[in-house]
Amino acid sequence: MQIDYKFSDEAIQASIKRLQGLGADMTPITRGIAAVLASEADDAFQKEADPTTGRQWQQLTPNYAAKLTVKGLTGKMLNRTMGGLAMSLTTDFDAVSAVIGSNKVYAAIHQLGGTSDMPAAPAAIPARPYMGLSQYGIRDIIDIINVTLSNAISSQR
Repeated sequence: MQIDYKFSDEAIQASIKRLQGLGADMTPITRGIAAVLASEADDAFQKEADPTTGRQWQQLTPNYAAKLTVKGLTGKMLNRTMGGLAMSLTTDFDAVSAVIGSNKVYAAIHQLGGTSDMPAAPAAIPARPYMGLSQYGIRDIIDIINVTLSNAISSQR
């Protein structure tokens, strides 16, 4: 005796097509990654700490802090003016990438610090990293990927 069972694989095929579509256009994931990058940078400015390591930024020298205070520039470091570095950050994403950056000419020196081949004043600027990912940010991105993939293959989409 032989028993044949036939089933409809339409739901499976539809799930595979959704997963294939996601492979060609990852914007649901890269959009989320860009948002995480922005959130991590915002946290770095609020905490005045490297988002990757959690280490506090080096404080301003007393003389420089006093000069800023005289000019009325007080508050959080790197965020003392309306045109400040924190306000200049922008994110972008496409089907395969997510980025964060700034159009400020001084953005790189604050992220990376001065180098010995620069004049004395900029060479003395310590790195105060504001772009990066904490363990929480990495976990958030993994969650975004997992949820997006789960939604792509779910028949309840």
